Amino acid sequence: MTLSTRAIRSAQALETDEAWLILLEIDHATLAQPIPVVNNNEDIISNGQTFLAYPFEIVLANDDGEKLPQVSLSIDNVDQTIIRAIRGMGTPPTVDIMLILSDFPDSVEIQISDMTLRGVSWTAQSVTGILYIEDILNKRFPDESINLASGYHGLFR
Repeated sequence: MTLSTRAIRSAQALETDEAWLILLEIDHATLAQPIPVVNNNEDIISNGQTFLAYPFEIVLANDDGEKLPQVSLSIDNVDQTIIRAIRGMGTPPTVDIMLILSDFPDSVEIQISDMTLRGVSWTAQSVTGILYIEDILNKRFPDESINLASGYHGLFR
């Protein structure tokens, strides 16, 4: 994915009034609608959707080439919305991350979709977990195995 000229100028400038914001969308089959949050002190409307101001931190892991990169996510537990939603889920939720510039919120500069939130723990102050991307490189193909010996007794003696 390539950044816009505006984003490149902002990233390379010594000083800029442009703020880079991270939009986070937590989704699961048990939710009526995804939970959209932004790491900002005020709500942001991006592409017609309101992202609620919610403090969180994303920490990228080192990419050493040996294993798939992981992303640590820590969300402040300012109210019980996220923790109530996560407690009601039987399977891990999916998370989409989008990076935008504050002056152009409808233009998504970078998007990482369908990450899985696992290893969730919480305290009175925060909710933490690890975001994973599906490991398609180490997945078995075909997904199912066939046992010919059980169905064709005369074939294997």
